[in-house]
Amino acid sequence: EGEGEGVDAVVRLSKGDMRRALNLVQTMSMSGKRVTAAEVYACTGQTAPGRVREVLKTLLNAPFAECIGELERAQNENGFALVDLLQDLHAELKRVALPSEVRCELLSTMADLENNLSAHSTEKLQLGGLVGCFAIARKHIVEQAA
Repeated sequence: EGEGEGVDAVVRLSKGDMRRALNLVQTMSMSGKRVTAAEVYACTGQTAPGRVREVLKTLLNAPFAECIGELERAQNENGFALVDLLQDLHAELKRVALPSEVRCELLSTMADLENNLSAHSTEKLQLGGLVGCFAIARKHIVEQAA
């Protein structure tokens, strides 16, 4: 049995692929769990949208060391991979009001980070890069506002 938000989560995570959606629903059914948003995200290991918004808020507002600590804690507690978080942040950045230059620079740097993760770098190093690019973005936002 599925709940509205759970079904929405299946649709979002399957990205239009009916086989993927059916596999996810079947997995949920076999585990005996209800198809709730929380269970769907837990089952897939994906970061829930609310958590992505929290991470983005932290990246846009908190000092560097606090961001690193929060993201490492979130990774340990929620078990998400940085590459998945980068993709989710990319989608969330489209909804946030930012100066065009800042948004472009963030997206470009995030694409580089994702490429680095797929090729030859560690998550810890790229996590620092992610926090660093947001620290630079905050600096540019403040400079533009002045």
